[in-house]
Amino acid sequence: MATSVLIEDGGIIVLGGLIQDSASRSEQRVPLLGKIPIIGLAFKTRNSDSRKSNLMVFIRPKILRDGLAAAIETDAKYNYMRQEQLRGAPPKSEVLPLIPFTPQPVLPPVPPPMPRNPAPQGPTGPDGAPQSSPPPEKPNP
Repeated sequence: MATSVLIEDGGIIVLGGLIQDSASRSEQRVPLLGKIPIIGLAFKTRNSDSRKSNLMVFIRPKILRDGLAAAIETDAKYNYMRQEQLRGAPPKSEVLPLIPFTPQPVLPPVPPPMPRNPAPQGPTGPDGAPQSSPPPEKPNP
């Protein structure tokens, strides 16, 4: 199944329809007395519970026109998630670790950007230095 939508940059799309229904029934009774016919009804309780969950997904597309905009957005989201991990981590005494005696995983800091050397424009000489091209010839009248 495929769904197509048309939306402007920064608009919100809501996807829904993933529904879950669950029902549960339980019975509690006093041992022995709850099993007696008719009189046992006074010594037991019955409960039923039903739940309906509907998952809605909100999507806000943002058009990134170049690699620099994508890098800025990616770094911002990464740093936000990392700060939330560091800030929101409960004290060690309140949480059972996944593996005893090991630290909880936290995202590493973003590495600094690699310097980029601009590629030389035009032809290069045998020593790798850029060469200037001769001016175009003018046609004779």
